Amino acid sequence: MAGRSRRNVDGVSDLPSVPDPAHYAKGGPVDRVQQFLAAVFEDGSHDECWSMMDDNLRLCLAQAWLWNNREQPNIAGRLDELAERFVRGPWPGDEMWEAFGRIDLNDMVRVWGDGYARDLGAASHPRPIGVDLEIVLLVPTDGEALVFHEATLVADALQFVVRLVDGVWRLAGVAGVVPVPGWPPVIYGPGGGV
Repeated sequence: MAGRSRRNVDGVSDLPSVPDPAHYAKGGPVDRVQQFLAAVFEDGSHDECWSMMDDNLRLCLAQAWLWNNREQPNIAGRLDELAERFVRGPWPGDEMWEAFGRIDLNDMVRVWGDGYARDLGAASHPRPIGVDLEIVLLVPTDGEALVFHEATLVADALQFVVRLVDGVWRLAGVAGVVPVPGWPPVIYGPGGGV
């Protein structure tokens, strides 16, 4: 990710002082999140972002948009059908897909824009939350080398969940939460809304 810092931010004191190189390696969890954010902010490509997500996150984002538009004549009564179709996307040139992509990408820019505008550093140690799930924590460093020797709450940190799928890390959730499909889906956890 051109112009972005890859400083280590150590938030837990009982972990080894040497970060796991696989955490930062090309194709690793941190690299995937940085590629995803570059697709959002530098390329402005929803289709590219979509290709980096796991099927569960795709389903939940599609369900959220469809739920919010469920009374539109071209959507009413077709929620499940359209959600499944969106998961298999992208569908360049499709009017409904393009509308969804514009709104979804705009939401990402709105939610993460302030954090992305700052110099971000990835926490130096993996944070596994399941067999194939890991949290990637990006912390605003504002150009400073940050080192924490104990668990520390950092304001404005960006938390992403990644899932290893067939040997490839894919974005699986935001705000440190794996979303739950449904009508409506739960994307940001209790109290976080759709």
